[in-house]
Amino acid sequence: MGLMTKSKTLAIAADARKAFEKGRTVFLARYWDEVVAFQGTGEIAGASMAIEAVEAEGWELKDIAYSWVEKKKRGLTVMVFRRKVKK
Repeated sequence: MGLMTKSKTLAIAADARKAFEKGRTVFLARYWDEVVAFQGTGEIAGASMAIEAVEAEGWELKDIAYSWVEKKKRGLTVMVFRRKVKK
């Protein structure tokens, strides 16, 4: 994992932890790709690790959207998480 990806993953996990501790029931996260050109298919760089990090903090991914932002020449992933329900 690259330094930038690791830093972003740690930051999103910390944000998720804070939201959980505040009793929030929804956590909306954004993740900017690290690519410089649209590559079509394949893993969204670092986004999988970000999802795993947030879910480790007690959240469950409920929805996700991705868009290529031409002006910035990178992709933006928006993820909706809800608190995991204990069964």
